This record gives sequence, C-alpha cells and structure tokens, in this order.
Amino acid sequence: MHLSSAASGLYLTIAPIVMTICAPITGYLSDRFGARFFTTLGMVFSVISLLVLGFIGDSHTVFLEHTLLVVGLLFAGLGTGTFAAPNNSAIMGAAPRESQGVASGSLATFRYIGMMAGITVGGSLFDFLLTLYANHSNPYSTTFILAFSHTMWIGALLGLCGVLCTLFMTRNKGSVTI
Repeated sequence: MHLSSAASGLYLTIAPIVMTICAPITGYLSDRFGARFFTTLGMVFSVISLLVLGFIGDSHTVFLEHTLLVVGLLFAGLGTGTFAAPNNSAIMGAAPRESQGVASGSLATFRYIGMMAGITVGGSLFDFLLTLYANHSNPYSTTFILAFSHTMWIGALLGLCGVLCTLFMTRNKGSVTI
C-alpha cells in the first residue's frame, strides 16, 4: 500500500485501541450473561476481519484499500476484545480455587503456543503461495497481494472451525468442555 512507517504504525494501533475499549465491556457482560455468546461473537468478528483483509487486493482504488484496511483492523480488535475476556473467565472459572495458578499458567502457555503456531502456519502458507504464484509475467506486487488474500481467506476458513468450537462449549459440573 506504499505507506510510510509512521502511517503503518498509526493503522496498526486501530486493533489494540478497539480491544482496550471492548474487552472490559465484554468481560462485564459475559460475567452477567455467560461466555458462550461472546466467545462465539468474538470468533465471528475475527473471521469477518480476515475476510475483509482478504479483499484488499481486489480493491481498485487507494481509498477502498485504506477503508478495507481500517474495517479489517476494527473487526480484528473487536474479535480479540470480544473473545479474550469471556474465554479466559470461563476457563479460570472452571478451575478449582486450589488449581487456579496452574490453570492460569496453562492458559498463558497455550495462548502463546497458539500465537506462535498461527504466525508460523500463516507465514509458511503465505510464503508457499507466494512461491507458487510467482512467475515472470506477474509483477511482484500482484503476486504478493494474491498470496496475501488467499492466506487471509484460508485463515477465515480455519476461523470458522473456531466458531464451531465456541458453539459447542458447554458448562458441565464446574468445568468447561469443548
């Protein structure tokens, strides 16, 4: 998108700002109404984010590219902000008091493993598609955008699996099972 470092940084602050506003509100609401709806909604927002970001390459104007970027980052912030607090609360609430330290450590460990796995799989998929689509008749920017879009769309498909997992989350005698 030919953005400066400063402009890129400003755009990338959108998601954390939305998360900062959204997470406490969603945490409060999930304490009152339960976690399942909000975790599912968060996953849906994340899938929407990936779909929107996947269409950046199909936009034919700079204005539309920037609009899709902003909307995609807004939904990314909404997704994480809506999902994280209710999910963490449900997991910690299911742990017996004497095991909450272990539950908290396990939750943090699996969160970081998930982030690392997502970055690794997404980056590897992107690199594979970039190599697959590369040829001398397409400019690099076209190949890059095509690989990026397809990576986002495949991520959205994987995100739908997450949506299904949250739909099947149940509360069963003091534990959360999936």
